[in-house]
Amino acid sequence: MTPRSSANVELVRRGFDDDPNAFHESVVWHFQSPVPDLVRHFSGRDELLRDLPRMLDEVTSGTFSKRLTDVWAVGDDLVVAHVEVTMTIGGEDHNGSSVVVYRIAGGVVVEGFDIPSASI
Repeated sequence: MTPRSSANVELVRRGFDDDPNAFHESVVWHFQSPVPDLVRHFSGRDELLRDLPRMLDEVTSGTFSKRLTDVWAVGDDLVVAHVEVTMTIGGEDHNGSSVVVYRIAGGVVVEGFDIPSASI
């Protein structure tokens, strides 16, 4: 792993913990889901860090949880994270994996693609 890709992995770990400094102010986040109420695109750091957690809290009645299980660099500008997710929506439990692809430029996350498994 190059020093740059190593730094990018650490950046993603910080971003996973909602460190605002890990994200560019105009970050674009693509949140996909088999649950239609959860499909959304977020534009900007403030919207991402404020509205994504709020949406997840509202739709899951506060039951959403995530756990980072693995993270690795792909070249010098992409990082992939494997995330285990659990939540309850309308009394139905949803558990499974997501893959999140982070695109990094200038030492911050500029774009993210959250891609869940069909079981979520």
